[in-house]
Amino acid sequence: MCIPLALYTGDQFVEKLALLDSGAEGNFISQVMARKLCLPLIKLDKRIKVLNIDGTLNTSAYVTHMARVTFVIGNQKMTEDLMVSRLGGEQIILGMPWLRHYNPQINWKHRKIEIPPRRKINIRHFKGVLDHTLTEVLIRAKTSVSQMLEHNQKIEKKRPIEELISNYLIKYK
Repeated sequence: MCIPLALYTGDQFVEKLALLDSGAEGNFISQVMARKLCLPLIKLDKRIKVLNIDGTLNTSAYVTHMARVTFVIGNQKMTEDLMVSRLGGEQIILGMPWLRHYNPQINWKHRKIEIPPRRKINIRHFKGVLDHTLTEVLIRAKTSVSQMLEHNQKIEKKRPIEELISNYLIKYK
């Protein structure tokens, strides 16, 4: 599925299409587009081998650079590091790293995508609540729930079989 995005080039936004590809293990931008838009490239410390879906080596063979790109999808602005590679007919591929991070809701029937807003949860800290020193936590970690239940349960002493069997059945012993 291809989605429209507005790519920021430093002084303007350029409308482009990006392929959403759950089979891609990275996020990519074509070498041609990166050159045409004069995007600043960042050299990778270590090159990354690029394989096509059929397992053959991509025509660019290795990714050696990435481009930090800012773009807008819908009304959400995002900045991503895209690996620069030859992509055939595609300009931008947003793969599993992007899909996992933004977790978009995709309506395949109506060909619509919705990116849920990123939410943060602030947890207030109250003094004395859930405050434990490290030794307290470690000591508690040594005893499991089942062990605590076993220790708390009263252990019955063994009784002779005669006490356990009903009187009318004792003759069949």
